[in-house]
Amino acid sequence: ASYIGNRVTLPDDINALIAFLEPDESFGPVRGLPGAVLPPGFSWSKFHTLKVEIGVSQGWGPAIQQGQAGQQGQAGQQGQQGQQGQAGRRRGTLNEKADAWRQCPGVEYVLSIHVSAGLQTREYRLDSIVNGQFENPDILHAPIDNNTVVQFDPWRLLGIPGGAFLPADFNNPVHFNLFDVVEPIIQGEQEDIALLERAAAAAAEQPPHRHQRRP
Repeated sequence: ASYIGNRVTLPDDINALIAFLEPDESFGPVRGLPGAVLPPGFSWSKFHTLKVEIGVSQGWGPAIQQGQAGQQGQAGQQGQQGQQGQAGRRRGTLNEKADAWRQCPGVEYVLSIHVSAGLQTREYRLDSIVNGQFENPDILHAPIDNNTVVQFDPWRLLGIPGGAFLPADFNNPVHFNLFDVVEPIIQGEQEDIALLERAAAAAAEQPPHRHQRRP
């Protein structure tokens, strides 16, 4: 969020929302995503049409009604108190973050992914945003399996008028298997967890150290 180049031109309430969206950790971007070719003279950091939020400790949370946007947009006018949200805390659930991104100019899609701490749960939801509103506000999150394919309109991804010339080799539509993107990350996390568990078990088997007193 801090790398959005036109933040100084955005209204105070939108900048206040963006401040809530700073992640605890950030990863990526994934290089070589099929069908998404970087146009000459551009960098991926210039594009803010697709936002991806991944929640582990924070899940989906309660549903957010779009009519609450006006109440949340007042955050920028309430100083530090507003920046901590109505409950005196930083917004953290996936639903809250998707709703905040919905109100940011130029954002066309929000892809939300929830992975439980034990990695048993893997879910996603792809929100399309039209005129600052969720195109399908009642869409539910769904499990990520090996047949989960997400699809995007290439003109909306690039922020150009529909029907304009697309960069060479840019797919229409852009689609990829979300399982293929998420699964390597999950496998890496599972390996890390297994290593920690083995290290903890080995430490538990070690006899306690005895300290001898010198005469």
